[in-house]
Formats: sequence, structure tokens, C-alpha cells
Amino acid sequence: MTTRKFTPIIKRGPRLTPGEINVTPPEDLGVDIPPSGMQKALPWVMGGCMLGMIAILIFGGLRSFSPYMLMMPMMVVMGAVGMMAGGGGGGKKMPEINADRKEYLRYLAGLRTRVTSSAAAQVSFFNYHAPHPDDLLSVVGTHRQWSRASNNDFYAATRIGLGSEPAVDRLLKPSVGAELAGPAGAPQPHLEPVSHMWVTKFLRTHGLIHDCPKLVQLKTFPTIAIGGDPDGAAQLLTAMICHLAVFHPPDMLQMRVLTDDPEDPTWAWLKWLPHLQHDSDTDAAGHTRMVFTRPDALGDLTARGPHTADATPSGPYVIVIDLTGGRAGFPMDGRSGVTVITLGNHKSTYRIRVNAADGTADDKLPGASFRLVAGDVDRMTPGQAERVARKLAGWSITGTIIDKGTRVQKKVATEWHEIVGAKSVEDVTPARWRMFADTDRDRLRIPFGHELKTGDVMYLDIKEGAEFGAGPHGMLIGTTGSGKSEFLRTLILSLAATHHPDQVNLLLTDFKGGSTFLGMEKLPHTAAVVTNMEEEAELVSRMGEVLTGELDRRQSILRQAGIEVGAAGALSGVAEYEKHRERGADLPPLPTLFVVVDEFAELLQNHPDFIQLFDRICRVGRSLRVHLLLATQSLNTGGTRIDKLEPNLTYRIALRTTSSAESKAVIGTPEAQYITNKESGVGFLRVGMEDPVKFQSVYTGNPYAPTVVGPGDDDGEPGAHADTSIRIHRFTTAPILDASVVR
Repeated sequence: MTTRKFTPIIKRGPRLTPGEINVTPPEDLGVDIPPSGMQKALPWVMGGCMLGMIAILIFGGLRSFSPYMLMMPMMVVMGAVGMMAGGGGGGKKMPEINADRKEYLRYLAGLRTRVTSSAAAQVSFFNYHAPHPDDLLSVVGTHRQWSRASNNDFYAATRIGLGSEPAVDRLLKPSVGAELAGPAGAPQPHLEPVSHMWVTKFLRTHGLIHDCPKLVQLKTFPTIAIGGDPDGAAQLLTAMICHLAVFHPPDMLQMRVLTDDPEDPTWAWLKWLPHLQHDSDTDAAGHTRMVFTRPDALGDLTARGPHTADATPSGPYVIVIDLTGGRAGFPMDGRSGVTVITLGNHKSTYRIRVNAADGTADDKLPGASFRLVAGDVDRMTPGQAERVARKLAGWSITGTIIDKGTRVQKKVATEWHEIVGAKSVEDVTPARWRMFADTDRDRLRIPFGHELKTGDVMYLDIKEGAEFGAGPHGMLIGTTGSGKSEFLRTLILSLAATHHPDQVNLLLTDFKGGSTFLGMEKLPHTAAVVTNMEEEAELVSRMGEVLTGELDRRQSILRQAGIEVGAAGALSGVAEYEKHRERGADLPPLPTLFVVVDEFAELLQNHPDFIQLFDRICRVGRSLRVHLLLATQSLNTGGTRIDKLEPNLTYRIALRTTSSAESKAVIGTPEAQYITNKESGVGFLRVGMEDPVKFQSVYTGNPYAPTVVGPGDDDGEPGAHADTSIRIHRFTTAPILDASVVR
């Protein structure tokens, strides 16, 4: 299976900045003031006056009654009512209360504009990061695909549907100590009742955002069960898996499936997902699929420690999809870096129940009852999921995978002597040495293997960037068995086979052991080979003195050459020195010095002060033509920081690494971690900010066998054509043992 490399591009989507909105409380009507003595006595006085008037009318007779006699009691009653209504001056008048009420309602209307704008931004934000399942297919291939790293807020989170979410802009009431007031009502004592009613409705209405995408953070729960309606639960789980696969790169999130029937039509689409591919095991179709029928296949996961929500796994987070109803056998406390999602009404730390009647979903935590979590649950059919999975199958985080047979056919050179331009090993003689002109593009351009994608010969150009090279300095990393030592030997032999000793010299150092550069001291290009420095500490200081002395010697040569050629001062560098030599100046050759330091990380662990020397070489080596290649098995330098060196290490080479972090630190992508044990000598070369290029270095460790020329070998007849008949196999979850191209 061939795939295209996908490099995630992190772009900022809609921004969400949670804040706090302080809602001003309604006006306080004031505390009731107790009545004065006159106000208390007023009812008794009024009662006495009324009784007196009645007595006069009775005993005086109706004949003496006059309408003017009613004026006095009416005036007394009106005055009393006015005094009672005025409340003694202790409260607000009705016109003032009405005016305050109108002003407060206008305030709420203005505040509603801000709150609704914030709610719309919140919905847009979640729709961007948790789109509808129907939109997932359009995300594949864009910059949003595989855009969630482990430091992303939505890492290991998946969408389950639409529901109500608290507003990110919290509605606060200062009158209650800045506590969250919505959607609960505001306190009522002494507040104007109409305004209080409307602010309560305001808080309840805008405290929740409805029809907002709902996500579940899987890292929070060690086990999750999705049950209820069987069809609805299966379609919800399908949507959750596709959401995870579209937004999470396979090196950050891995999936494993436990099922009774790997070819079940409902779930057969899972085999296309890159997240189910094994890191190292392969078959004729590529990486094997991690779809199992036996629980013991998950033994490496069950051996981990207990699950913790905030743990940072050393590798990818693992999602186990249990389609057997709980036969995976994971304990309730789970396992570190693993979340098990079981299809069915299984006992788990978190349960989701899909309701068939209304399409809603309820969730439940241990010791609690079910509650509504999604008013509209997500659904995806197997056909929709297969279209998403098959489109994702065309991408890979580790670059292009090419069929092995096709790869061999595309190679333009398969042996070391071929990549250096010789017909046989016997033709690699000093007669092939060249003294390149200083402006020649092939100077310091070292062949070492071939590119896997095209089969073309790969070169490492250690010239500086101004001379159209990839140098002057670089780094090489490769764990045990990755072919690091063989790569260094191939690189050095290729350089020595193509360049004259007067143009290139070698200084080879190995902190421990010495097998990497065994026999290299016999090369006429080699100035010195220093090995086994771990056991002979005095060699370390001697090497430091040699390198420091060489830098000083070259600077002295440039100063003297400036005097000899009549320059105003010292020559600016070896490049100017070579120009004067080519113009006929009587100057001795000043070869480029290629310094290779193997196991430099262990060297820095034991001798951290050596970082100062490496830093000096990186700074002045460009002009002095002292080129540095730092090789190591691991980037563990014992706390010694190499930040100063990294900007000057313009080319990076990564063979197989022990972790994705080391691969990212060297070439910017996790691809080197996924080189299998069978691919010794396979690695990635990255120059500057360009994409890494996958290569296979040639092997120079084969025993020498003289070339035997048989009859008819030089008649120019091409070899027999290989049988290129093709057998087509159906792609299944089970390993495919027969090769698709049969020779």
C-alpha cells in the first residue's frame, strides 16, 4: 500500500477567550423605617374626630346639618392619607421606582447584545474543533487533519452530539460575593420585584448555550461504555472513532480493536485507519492491522500501571475499542495511557446511553443517576465511516511507503562502488581522486545511499549554504542496531574515494569503543583517529587541545597569507585563501577538515565543558572550513544544553530512534521512531527547514570478493526481464502473506 506523507500544519482557528460579565443588580428599595410617635397616634386622632362629628350630627339634629360641616373631616382624612402614603420620608416614591425600572431594563437589553455575541463565538469555536460527522470527510487532506498534539486542549477528546453547555463568559453578580448567578436566580431581599424577575430570566436564559457541540475527554475515564439502543450506540461509536482519527495523528493516538468477527461488515472499515497500523510488524500489504480476536493480544496494555487522567504517556495514547461486550477484561481503574470503549451496556466508570425514542443521550458516573448529556446524538453509518477511513488511508505520518520490489527496480546504484562512480571495487584507486575547483558544485558532495521514493543517489553536501551546500555542520542520531556506525563508515569512505587528501582531511573521534573507525587511520586523508576516550580520560583533553590548536593554526595561516598576498589584513576565510591559490599565489594547500565526533552526548555527560569547544567550532568553523558532524545514539547529554549548537547544525540525519520526541528534536517529525528493526541503514535527511527525505544508505561491511568476469558479461545484453505478473488480494484485517508483485 502506498501512502503520501502528511505533515500537520497548526493554524489558529476561531479564538475563545472566556471572561466574566458582571451583571449589575436591580435597585435596592431601601430598608423599611419604623413609624414615628405622631404617625402611630394619627389613627387614634382620626377615629376620635370622626366619632365627634357623628355625635354632633346626632344630638344637634339633622335640621342644623350643613354641607360645609363635612369639609373639616374630609380635610383631616386627606391629610392623614398623605402622611401615611409618604411613609414618613423613608422610602422611594413610585415615579422614581418606575424610572429606575425602565433604566434597568434598558441596561439588560444592552447587555444582551454582548452575551449573545459571546454565545455565537462559543458555538463557532466548538463547531470548528468538533464539526458535525457529515463534515469530517471535507477535513481530510486540509491543515485541520491531524492537528491535535498532546499539548492541545482537545487532545484525546471526541464529539458525541449537541447539547447545552455553560456559557464561557460567566455571568456574575457582585452583590452576592461574585458568585456564579446564572442560571440560578438572584437574591431577592430588598430588590425591586419586576427588575428582579427580569434579571433572573436573563441569567437563566443566557447562562447556558443550547445546541452546542458536546465533547467527551477520553483521558478522564479509564473505561467507557456506550449502550442503550444497539443501532444508535453503534452509530455513535462510529462517529466518535472517525472524529478521533481525523484530528489525531497516528503517532499521538493509537487504536486497537477487539472483536469476535474481524470481517463484520459493520466494523470492517476500521482496517483502513492508519491509527490501527502496527509500528513495526508488516505483511505484503504494509503494516499489519491491530484488530484482534483474543484478549491476550492486549497483554502489553494490561501490564501497565493504574490509569490517571493527567498522566503523560511516553508513547501514543491508546484507545481500545471492545466490540465483544466487555471481553477485553480491563479492570475498572483502567491502565495508564489507555481508555477502553466498550460497545454495550457494560459496567464502566462512565456510561453513555442512547435513547431510541428521541435520539438523545444520557450519561452516568459511578454512584449517580443518568442525566441528559446530548439532546441530539451523533450518528454515522458504516458506509460514511468507510469513505472517511479510506481517504485517511492515503496519508501517512511516516512518509511514502513503496513496494520493496518496485524500490529495488528504481535504484540507480545498489553497491557502494557504483554510487562513487566506479565499475568495481578494484577501480576505487588514488587515480580517481579529484582536486575540485573551489567553485565546483561537486566539491564536498558525498554520496552515501539512495532516496527511497525515487531511487536516486543521495548526497550529503557539507559545504556551507552560501556555496549551495547543506553544511557546514550537522547532527546524526541512531539507536543501537539502526546502522549508525555503518553510515559513518560509508560516508567517510565515499569522501575519501572521491576527494584528494590535499582537499579534505579527516579527524575521527569516538568517545567509547573504537570499532566505528577501525582501519580508517590508514587513509591518507586521516589526520588523526582518537577512540576509546571513555577509558583513557587524558585523550579527551588532548583532543580538545588538538582542535583548539587547529583553529588557532588556521587563523594564523590566514593572517600570514594576507601579508604575503598584500592584503590590508588577514584573509576573511579559507574561501578567499583558495581564490588566491587558484590565481597563482604561492600558498600551500589548506584542506577542509571534516571532524566526526561519535557518541558526543556521552562525551558531554562526562565532560560538559566540551560544549564550549563545539560552540567555537560552530561559530568560526564556517570561515576556517572546519566541518563538524556530531553523532550519537541518544540526545541525553546529562543536562548539558546544546541550544547554542542547534542553529548552526544545518543538516540533520535521523536513523531509527527510541522515541518520537528524539525524532522530532532532530528532524522535526516523529517518522524516525517508526523505522523497523529490519530496516537497518534507513533514515531521514533534513536540510534546513525542508521536509525530511527518506533514504537507504549502502552497506560497506560485506567481505571483499574479487570481481569475476564471465563470458558474455561484457556483451551489453540486458538481463532477463523479471516476471511482473500481479496477484490482486482483497485487503483484510488478517495478515496478507503473499506478495502482490510475484517475481
